[in-house]
Amino acid sequence: MGKDTNYFGQPVFQQATKLIKKTDVVSIAQEFKADRYTKKLDTYNQLMIMLFGVFKAFDGLRELILGAEAEKVRLYRMGIKVPARSTLADANKNRSADVFKAIYFKMYEKLRPLLSDSSRNEWEKTLTIIDSTTITLFTDGLLCDKNEKEPQVQDIRVCICNLARRSVQKWDTFFIADRQNYSYN
Repeated sequence: MGKDTNYFGQPVFQQATKLIKKTDVVSIAQEFKADRYTKKLDTYNQLMIMLFGVFKAFDGLRELILGAEAEKVRLYRMGIKVPARSTLADANKNRSADVFKAIYFKMYEKLRPLLSDSSRNEWEKTLTIIDSTTITLFTDGLLCDKNEKEPQVQDIRVCICNLARRSVQKWDTFFIADRQNYSYN
């Protein structure tokens, strides 16, 4: 009886990484000279480790490396070496994001026929990205009365709504609130 090729029993991460060919990543890294000054962590391993962190929903490098160390044998069988945290931090800082952008677009063009296009246009028209950020201002007499001795702390709440299809803002709102009158939830 032959082997089953329907990915039964393989983790989702392993199935997803099989779609990314190492030769494609290496050729793009050579084009951008991304591995020129590296000794231990090449672009392919950095990409795989960071994708592992995305699949596992890790929040930081410490958590990512601890999780990768726990599954070191499985990752090694997939051809992925677990780097030291400082090595990964240096690679994230020094390697250009343009390399990963090029890898993404190459994979997207290659795998585009496999992606579902059913009702894509319908939900893309209405998909909206909303961001809300609070900026704390320490006013040292600029926004407070001259009679007050202590500087006031004020916040500006910025709300922006973008349509996902376009990079044009639909609306933006600014709220100014005193720290005493504003609640953080």
